[in-house]
Amino acid sequence: MTMPRPTMLVAATAAAFLSLGTLVVPSLAQAQRVMIGGPGGGGGFDPGVDSRQLDRYSAFLDLSADQKDAAKALLEAYQIEFDQAASEARKVLETTRQEFQETRDPSVFEEIGPKMEAFGKRRRELDRNFMSNLHDLLSEEQQQKWPALERLRRRDTSMRAGFLSGEGVDIVRLVDDLKFEPDVKAQVAPILEQYEMDVDRALQDRNALLEQQNFMRNFNFRQGITDEMRERFEKIREQSIRVQEANRRAARQIESVLPDGDRARFQSEFKERSFPRVYRSPYTMRAIESAARFDDLSSDQKKQIEELRANYSRDAAPLNERWASALEQQEKAADPVDAVFGPGPGGGGNSEVRQARDARRALDNKSLDSLKSILSTEQVERLPDRREEAEAAGDQVFIQRGR
Repeated sequence: MTMPRPTMLVAATAAAFLSLGTLVVPSLAQAQRVMIGGPGGGGGFDPGVDSRQLDRYSAFLDLSADQKDAAKALLEAYQIEFDQAASEARKVLETTRQEFQETRDPSVFEEIGPKMEAFGKRRRELDRNFMSNLHDLLSEEQQQKWPALERLRRRDTSMRAGFLSGEGVDIVRLVDDLKFEPDVKAQVAPILEQYEMDVDRALQDRNALLEQQNFMRNFNFRQGITDEMRERFEKIREQSIRVQEANRRAARQIESVLPDGDRARFQSEFKERSFPRVYRSPYTMRAIESAARFDDLSSDQKKQIEELRANYSRDAAPLNERWASALEQQEKAADPVDAVFGPGPGGGGNSEVRQARDARRALDNKSLDSLKSILSTEQVERLPDRREEAEAAGDQVFIQRGR
């Protein structure tokens, strides 16, 4: 028997609380990240600032050696306080998880919302204090860069709180990662300057709403999704669209000034970051590429593998476009809850999404079987381990301390 929609969402939301370290659907992972960490910090039980981020901020601000040492000392003190707060919050979740396993009564979760909200406030307080202390280390000249650093930090820490395709793509970082030639960077620079301001305004508005409209606040696990919660989701979706549009507008403007080769790379990367489940390299392609590097292939095997790679790329392209389009249409669903969780049991998406996804998976399986038929038994055994490759590539969404 199909589980009623409200009951299903109650069960799914309860599962999100219990899933630290287990598999959950992406939208629930995002929801939990917003609920616990808030949109302005790290996710779940991760600190809002880590050593890698501090290194990036230090380079951006051009800190001296003494300033870097002082900043590292601030980070160590911050992390001690954060770990203490996170440990207490984990105990609350673990106690509730055990109680639910014993009673199977979802009402045990009703007290979690306020407690996790309190943890979220504490973590944001710690984040603000750290950043304030870091600011105090700066010279007057370095302080001139602080507003730009705050914008960078908001993109770093809060873009991933989004629910819509492309909403979490930082165009500045995308351009940096592609490492364009200096003359191309000069063409793109004015667009990025305007984008920084546009997306920052949209992020601040969305983040304020996420904190104000915390979807888990006063959530009744017996009642499930209410009309009031649907209104909250709709408001959040409206603000998320502003962030999404800022990203897409900047992407179109950048594409218009790039030379052909760079434009193709930019378009491909933007697609992959907008729809990572669709466009990232699947296991089948990684297996084909791995096999192509075997040093014991016959000339005939090499030829067949190259043909398989070309055929797979050709056939996957329209299937990927169909899948991405279906996901985008789902986001525009009239029901704002469906737009975030995905309609149907488990939030797995509507029929168009499932059909498009299954069509791509069918091609993946068929092509993988073809690859194995080309290789010898010993060569097949040397293909990448599917589970390890899947986890390394992010084919499964895990919440492990909020990641």
